[in-house]
Amino acid sequence: MSNSDHQKQVVLQLLGGISNNVVKQTTSSNQFNVILSSVLFHPLSDSMENKAIEKKYSDVVKEKLFNKTFIIAIQKSTYTAVYNFLESEIQNEL
Repeated sequence: MSNSDHQKQVVLQLLGGISNNVVKQTTSSNQFNVILSSVLFHPLSDSMENKAIEKKYSDVVKEKLFNKTFIIAIQKSTYTAVYNFLESEIQNEL
């Protein structure tokens, strides 16, 4: 898996694209869709608490900070497998 510095740079590049509009206050968070993710460190044998995830989603939507909200809760081993797959797909496209 790539190091966190690479991931940080990608996020900074994405944010840099809208930074001027944010400073000018012509952009607001509620103009954007958001994907919020959490990585759960429990083993796959433990089931996730759907009610806790649903409550977090409801709380975020009620704040009306974003245009659309999508929440992903994923266990670490699954996250690692998905991340490695996506990274290999990107390398295949280069």
